[in-house]
Amino acid sequence: LCSANRWGAVPQAPADPILGVAVAFKADPAPEKVNLGIGAYRTAEGKPLVLKCVREAEKKICNDASLDKEYLPMQGLESFLKATSSVILGKDSKPLKEERVAVVQTLSGTGALRIAGEFVAKFTDKPPKVYISDPSWGNHHTIF
Repeated sequence: LCSANRWGAVPQAPADPILGVAVAFKADPAPEKVNLGIGAYRTAEGKPLVLKCVREAEKKICNDASLDKEYLPMQGLESFLKATSSVILGKDSKPLKEERVAVVQTLSGTGALRIAGEFVAKFTDKPPKVYISDPSWGNHHTIF
């Protein structure tokens, strides 16, 4: 390690208002408190809860020798795209039947927003109005 901090002059980013809710929750001594911050399932003790179905899915994936770990196509895994479209819009959805739905797989919600933002910026003449909740994640404002 260098003795001088290479990044010492970089200012610290402002605190994230949503993560601040989690900090305030942990600091609150009230026994009847409820965490309404980050959307994750919790046990009665307030610990993160991994659903049984998620654990089972993880085991299936880990034990599936047919999964070759190759890179996916640019838009994502076709079977996943079709399944999620059907779940979200309904398998009998008119837009799905008319093939008017475009779907891509992303790493995260913020990743999805960034891809959507770049796509809209590149392929529209006039930027659309974008609504962002308050509070929101700090990086959502810079994406749009």
